[in-house]
Amino acid sequence: MLFVLAAFTSELHEPKPCLVSKWSQWERYDEIFFVRRRKIRRRPDVGGKECPFFIQAKTVSDRQLSAQLPFAEASRRFLSNVIRGGSLAGDEATNLNSFSRSRDHSNNSYIVKHKVWPERLLLTVLDDSLCVISSTLGLKTKFLVLSLLESLCGSTFDKNAPTVGLQTYSVKSRLVMPLKKPATKHELRHAVLSYYTHSVKLLQLDRALDRTVSILNTTMRKKKYWRSAVLLVLSSWNYCDENTLGEAVLIKEHSDVYVLLIGPEPDSTQIVCFSSLASQPIQDHYIRLPDSETLNKFIAKVLVAQFKNTFCYNQ
Repeated sequence: MLFVLAAFTSELHEPKPCLVSKWSQWERYDEIFFVRRRKIRRRPDVGGKECPFFIQAKTVSDRQLSAQLPFAEASRRFLSNVIRGGSLAGDEATNLNSFSRSRDHSNNSYIVKHKVWPERLLLTVLDDSLCVISSTLGLKTKFLVLSLLESLCGSTFDKNAPTVGLQTYSVKSRLVMPLKKPATKHELRHAVLSYYTHSVKLLQLDRALDRTVSILNTTMRKKKYWRSAVLLVLSSWNYCDENTLGEAVLIKEHSDVYVLLIGPEPDSTQIVCFSSLASQPIQDHYIRLPDSETLNKFIAKVLVAQFKNTFCYNQ
């Protein structure tokens, strides 16, 4: 405490032979830092020589960054990272304190060390094969996904529930189903594990994959292409302040990616095709999950209304 006070006092009482300018306003230096400057020069009677600038820097918080971006742009930057798999595949360090313990971050690695993904994600299973009329493919695909979720999450799901277009589960995984049919069980296992960074009980996963492969063998006799169920990630993040939230839904259908952006105003909801935005610069935002009531209203009203002509659901 004494050291801090001494340092503070010394700054208040600069040497009299020097003229000290006031701190400038905080200015944006790049995507990561704000900086402000002040300069010290000697008095004219001592030589009048200017000294270099003193520069202070501080990091840009997620809230400060998001508040400066329009809703659509903040959404695109965040979702671009999700679609590219930047936060899904390799952010082993998710400790918020890791940045404060280490000050040398010349490569901006603090971004991936923030706890970007919460412990519990809402993963919504969209079974696109339900569009196939008079076929049991939808039920088989649903069983395939439930088997994988069961092995990864340690929970048992009701496989006899009515087959509907949307089923929602709360899990502790970062699972994205492969959109291309794996040739072997090993490839399928690798595809799952590459998006899953937590420890997995491999024996339990192998058993689920055995069942999965048997389902695939039966399914692929009728279909020449991979009709996998697709996982939607429903997230909401703080893009302005604590009282203003934007919600986003990722919809993957084969090679095309659609995004539903829900803004703070009723008329700010929009749908965006994300296929051409994969090379956009990325910036993570803190994520907050909506409550169950909000989620139910969202599924019941928004999805059915917005995508009735785009996707085929069993009503």
